[in-house]
Amino acid sequence: MQEREQVSSHSPGVLVLGNYRATLVVIRSLASAGYTVILGVQGKRHGNDRSRFVDELWTHPPFDAKDGGFDAALAAFVERRGGIDAIVPVTEEAVVHFAHRGDDRPAGVLLASVDASVVDICQSKEKTMALALEANVPFARYAAVENLSELSSAVSDIGFPCVLRPLVAPSRLLEKKALILLSADELQHAMPEWPDGHRRLLVQRYLKAPRQNLYFVASDGKLVSCVQVMIRRTDRTDGTGLAVEGNTVPLDERLRGYCAALVAGLDYSGVGCAQFLVDPESDDVSFLEINPRLGANCAIVQSCGIDLPRSALAIAAGESLDRCDLTDTYPAGRRYAWLFGDLAGLQHEFRNRRIGILSAGRWLIRAIWSSLRADVHLTFSWRDPMPAVTLFGRRAGRLRHRLWPRREGPTTLNDNKRVGQRQAQRADAD
Repeated sequence: MQEREQVSSHSPGVLVLGNYRATLVVIRSLASAGYTVILGVQGKRHGNDRSRFVDELWTHPPFDAKDGGFDAALAAFVERRGGIDAIVPVTEEAVVHFAHRGDDRPAGVLLASVDASVVDICQSKEKTMALALEANVPFARYAAVENLSELSSAVSDIGFPCVLRPLVAPSRLLEKKALILLSADELQHAMPEWPDGHRRLLVQRYLKAPRQNLYFVASDGKLVSCVQVMIRRTDRTDGTGLAVEGNTVPLDERLRGYCAALVAGLDYSGVGCAQFLVDPESDDVSFLEINPRLGANCAIVQSCGIDLPRSALAIAAGESLDRCDLTDTYPAGRRYAWLFGDLAGLQHEFRNRRIGILSAGRWLIRAIWSSLRADVHLTFSWRDPMPAVTLFGRRAGRLRHRLWPRREGPTTLNDNKRVGQRQAQRADAD
């Protein structure tokens, strides 16, 4: 990443919304390009506010605040502060909000996000699969179900192993992104009754293969640049969850072609991430989804010299992408790691008894080893260490309070005896 250019009072202001791993990529990229970076925060802060590349903070209401509370607060802030040229929504929540209420944003402020119609399709599994079918992009058999009877019938037809997930992103099913089911017994144990909050679910044939993420830049339905990253591990033992380790691989021309077809079908303009599974034995391909935003692990793409945040801004402004040095040529074999997420996943799986002590020990060793040999860390940077340090500090504080809770007074019989003895000694001394 380039050294930060001097920011003057006349530097264009960019409001970055949504705290996530990719938020740090946006902050560091745009600050290095000479922008004044304003970070929006709400409620609990995640450490990104401690980045030395953040110039200002704006505390805002939740995106789903009733009576348009967020939009009213945004309009008031932009008018009061002035000098805000663009808004960059990073998280899915922020992207979806502006897709639904983008027309309410302050006049004259660019929105560095994809078109609302694209977000609408990408949010729906059924619409995305229909798009893939029309574009001749292969995907595993699936069915949409509305009750346990339909689920049982669909599973019998599709067979095991299968995966069960919500039809609308970013919903969770039983606190997971997806449920991988290997047998009828697992299905019965996991879904004894229909889950609350879900009208319909997607059941699909499960392909056990590493996830291949294609991070791309597209303009007017044409693929401009693409980087392929293979996910090696996640923070869950079953392979669902958030990626914690991966590396760049040579671009598979088949996947690039499929990604280009999807981009054309969507008339896509902006940055995004298309996900596929490729069976290592049969070489079969199965399309998963497109995320119409910066992928969470895009720091690895940034390290390859492809600047996704600046590309998103240039596309929103209708500018040429020549200055962004976009290419399909990048170094393969570059590794990334996310140590904080790795350790948090280890704690979660051990606490929920999904792994034992030996497996936890192996997980810890691998987490440390992958972190030591990584070329890129998703949150930590020697030039900007405080966001990651803050996260680890808060996690350590919570762990300390859990292990050694502060006692407000005597809590055991022995404590009461000791307090009584001290009081008697003081009385005798008086």
